[in-house]
Formats: sequence, structure tokens, C-alpha cells
Amino acid sequence: MRKRVPVIVAAVLIGCASLAHAQDRPDRSSQDVQRSTDLRVGIMKRALQLTPEQEKHWAPFEEALKAWSEARQKRLAVLREHLRKRDVDLFQLLRERADNLAQRGAELKKVVDAGQPLWQSLGSDQKERMHVLGRHVVRILKSAAANLRDEEDDDDDDDDN
Repeated sequence: MRKRVPVIVAAVLIGCASLAHAQDRPDRSSQDVQRSTDLRVGIMKRALQLTPEQEKHWAPFEEALKAWSEARQKRLAVLREHLRKRDVDLFQLLRERADNLAQRGAELKKVVDAGQPLWQSLGSDQKERMHVLGRHVVRILKSAAANLRDEEDDDDDDDDN
């Protein structure tokens, strides 16, 4: 049964992939994004099957993940607004991009700092499940970013007509 758990987790996540893709659509409300994030964090927690001792490390990690997601949504909203403008100051945009990268680095460090104690407490089967979840989330995020770029390109094409 333990060997089938990563396969089951992957199947559940694939079923939730449409929620993750939809999270990056500009017409989604912040409440929808929060629910989607809560769902994915809940799936991760259930998939890990934490022991009572490991549960102690979960709350700070969950809080950091949710803060990371919220900050990401705010950055995407600002970026969408900049992309809608026709007369964008290239160097101002690059300066903001540099600031965003520094902010993202600080936020990622918070996730890492909060997650390290949890990671160290996980057994090898739990770590494998976490790897499966991580690989799937990265694929979803790459696909969602590509979809967002495509939507922006489509909007630009519509504006030219």
C-alpha cells in the first residue's frame, strides 16, 4: 500500500490541475485563488500523512506557503497592469522586475526556513511523496505561466484590430 501512495497522490493532483491552471487567470477573484491554494496545501498535508510530532512543524510551513502564494498573486496583478499599458518605461519595468526578484528570493527563503524542520522530520516515503508533489506543482506553474503569456498575447492581438 505504501508504494501505491505516490501514485494515488499524483492522480489526485492531476485531477486538481485545472484548479491550479485557473488560479492564474486574471478574472479569478482573490477568494477563488485562496480557496485553490488552501486546497492544494490541504492535499499536500493529507498526502504526507504527518505524525503528531511532524504536525508541530506543519503550521509554520503552511503559513509560509500561503503567504508566498498571496504575494505571487499580487505581483502577477501588478505585472498584468503594466502589460496593459502601451507606453511602458522599459527601465522602470526592469527596475520593478529586479525588486520583485529580490522580494521573491526573500519569500522563498521564508518557505525554506519554515519547511526545513518539517523536511528533516519526514521519513523516506514521505519525502518521496513530497518530491512527487513538487515535480507536479512545478509543471503546473510552468504551464500556467505559458497560458498567461498566451492570453496576454491574444489580448494584444485583439487591441491591434
